[in-house]
Amino acid sequence: MPKPKPKNGESKTDWMSRCMADANMMKDYPGEDDRNKECESMHSDMTKGAEMEKNITKEQLSIAYPDLFAAIQGEAASKAAEEAYARGKAEGTVMGAQSERTRIMDVRGQLIPGHEALIEALASDGTTTGPEAAVKVLAAEKVLRESRSKDYLEDGMPRIPAASAEDFKPATDTAKTLSEAGDKLDRFAKEIKRTEKCTYSEALVKAKAAHPALAKIYEGGEE
Repeated sequence: MPKPKPKNGESKTDWMSRCMADANMMKDYPGEDDRNKECESMHSDMTKGAEMEKNITKEQLSIAYPDLFAAIQGEAASKAAEEAYARGKAEGTVMGAQSERTRIMDVRGQLIPGHEALIEALASDGTTTGPEAAVKVLAAEKVLRESRSKDYLEDGMPRIPAASAEDFKPATDTAKTLSEAGDKLDRFAKEIKRTEKCTYSEALVKAKAAHPALAKIYEGGEE
């Protein structure tokens, strides 16, 4: 018949009372002294076993319970791997977010007024770096300036007519006819009258003095 076993948390006094009164123990150990010794021994073995389990080393556990030891090791390794993965993922997420914020700030730092839409597109693409954005913005600015320059040349800049051969003909103080000489002296006299605020007669005298060749033709000296 099975013997009784000490229960977890059971005091020694309770155990001894229960063990001494157990029917199987009384049958196997009719003598009270023998039964008392056996109950004491069983309690001592239970106490030592509990202490051993509490203070058992890894080596002792691997020898005494190899399958249990292997299972515990596998579970511990799996848990450690999961924790390491979660920790690495969290750290990677933080570092990735910081890196992305830095990239966006670098891209936006390359802004040239007039290219805001391009900068925002580059900032949101998730890949373009600050130096790459600078190259693209400068290229866009070059295209824009070339376009504006072309528009100015085509539409905005005033046209200067090409000079004719007549424009480079040296001025001569002469005339072919009396009438032509009179017309020229008349124009000169009117200009002198306007600028010097004098009478036409005075201006004509000054015009003849300034242009003697015309005056000579006009007065009939030569044709």
